[in-house]
Amino acid sequence: MNLLLHIAKKDLRQSWALLAATLALFLLTTWTLSAPRQPRSEWVDLETVVLVTWMIATGMLWQREPLPGQRAYWFARPLRWQDLLQAKSIVVAVAIFLPILATHAIVVAANGLPVAPNLPALAWNAAMIVALYILPVAVLAAITRNLQQLILWVLAIFAAGILAMQAYPIAPQTFAIANTVTNALNIVALLAILIWQYRTRSTRAGRMVVIALTLVLRALPNWLPEPAWFALQRVFSPAHPIQFELRPESINFRNDFRAGFRPLIQIPISFAGLALGQTVEFTGFHHTLVTAGGEQTTDAEVRRPPGATDLSVLLPREFGRRHQQQPYDLSFTAELTVYEAPRTFSVAVGESIDIPGFGRCQSWSDGYLRVQCQTVLGTTDRVDGRWAAKDPATNSLAVLSIAEDGAPLAGKLTPVTILRGGFQAQSVYSNGRIYINLRKPIAHVQRRIELTGIRE
Repeated sequence: MNLLLHIAKKDLRQSWALLAATLALFLLTTWTLSAPRQPRSEWVDLETVVLVTWMIATGMLWQREPLPGQRAYWFARPLRWQDLLQAKSIVVAVAIFLPILATHAIVVAANGLPVAPNLPALAWNAAMIVALYILPVAVLAAITRNLQQLILWVLAIFAAGILAMQAYPIAPQTFAIANTVTNALNIVALLAILIWQYRTRSTRAGRMVVIALTLVLRALPNWLPEPAWFALQRVFSPAHPIQFELRPESINFRNDFRAGFRPLIQIPISFAGLALGQTVEFTGFHHTLVTAGGEQTTDAEVRRPPGATDLSVLLPREFGRRHQQQPYDLSFTAELTVYEAPRTFSVAVGESIDIPGFGRCQSWSDGYLRVQCQTVLGTTDRVDGRWAAKDPATNSLAVLSIAEDGAPLAGKLTPVTILRGGFQAQSVYSNGRIYINLRKPIAHVQRRIELTGIRE
């Protein structure tokens, strides 16, 4: 134990200046990115700088007792690999994890949000920052001889990830589950590699495993088909009795080839099994359209705008032209997200409101009607707002949306997520109120529909 603590204190003493500079930059970045009404795009480069300085500090820390080769001084000391690995872990906990947690708590408090109820989430997020950003660099430092080699490996892996994402982009609907699963596999595999490398010092084999792991995990979210991610999402979701209610006699089929038109099938649709106030969002479609002659296509475009009561199926023009006057059979599988009844809160222009379990929202007018919500580490809620005053020019309600700023995944560098929205307003709006609705997802389900003999 004494030797372990001696190594940890030695590493802290030799690296304190770089670690202090990195943490000061991290505090500046999190403070700036979490500042109310601060455009995020102006400060994105700060995050890159923080990651680079973390990489350098972690690499220098891990390579003070290098593993590759046979000439490192510590090989001749009575030092077990377990003690060395534990000493490095203590330094990471003391010099990186705890300062991140403290910094995030300070930023949350400075934004007027409660710290105590969010402390477990902040601690988990700090641990995920270490696992997602520090652990990979530690593994690369354990299989490289110096900082130059480490930087080359980091750049190569980063380039491989960019190429994989460009070649096989992830569908937005499955990004959250794909990213979560990939991160979990990545953390487990990297921990295993790090322990194995310290135990065996098999540098060449370690490098081959890292290369293979990079190729597999970088490609996994992109190569697995979308239905597989939806199926995995449903495994962790509770069941829900929701069912489609269809009226086949109300289906409208228009096979019109005038300029600008595509063959269109409109399907009135409603749902049974929803509790009062629950809503549904379509997150994915997989369909097959078959003609009476047996020809089929999966290239039709299925649309259901938010709030619409019809499904619109747009056929490829040439496919519809070849099969005019023929009946169609349509089968499709829909991925649905069910949201609970909304929690509704209102805020007047120029005021703010604290929302329990969510954060703080405020509204103001500067020629546009602005609304902004701050929440700790993001939210899985669907957030939207509605203006409550009548527009005298159109005699209708003015509606605005609050777009979520990023998915609520662990490992966020900034502890306060800012959701912003806006609507082009006139001075007449200054006396109204905005009603903010929070809808929490409660189930992910799959339902299948079979329709036969669809005719014009």
